[in-house]
Amino acid sequence: MRLTPFPAGYMCGAWVALEDVKDGSGELVVYPKNHRLPRIYRNTVGCPVVKDGQDWEGLEATIIDRWRSMMTEGDFEKFLYRPKIGTVLIWYENLTHGGSKRIDESLSRRSIVSHCFADGAAVFFDSSGMPGIVSG
Repeated sequence: MRLTPFPAGYMCGAWVALEDVKDGSGELVVYPKNHRLPRIYRNTVGCPVVKDGQDWEGLEATIIDRWRSMMTEGDFEKFLYRPKIGTVLIWYENLTHGGSKRIDESLSRRSIVSHCFADGAAVFFDSSGMPGIVSG
């Protein structure tokens, strides 16, 4: 996943570990150093709009498949993030990231995530074309 502010470059994320993250808990996956890759927008790759949060097949078949190809072609290595309690990860909007599959259902991965947009940035969900809501 990547996030889409307008103009590009006006957002970062912050991820705070509320507990030690253990192997198999559904760790956050990041691909270090890929944030400089080109942005992919729904309307430039022929991806249909996701309506009512339902049909994600078009997004999977276009944008997500393109991200996967970019990770492979660029030889970016997947990194499973396993921080200790209180550790903060700050990432740039264009960094490919997402949760991994939780292998051990008895483990949790409690965290707080914030998406921080610069003043004046427009926030929208490219998958639906809908504006996001920013609270101040």
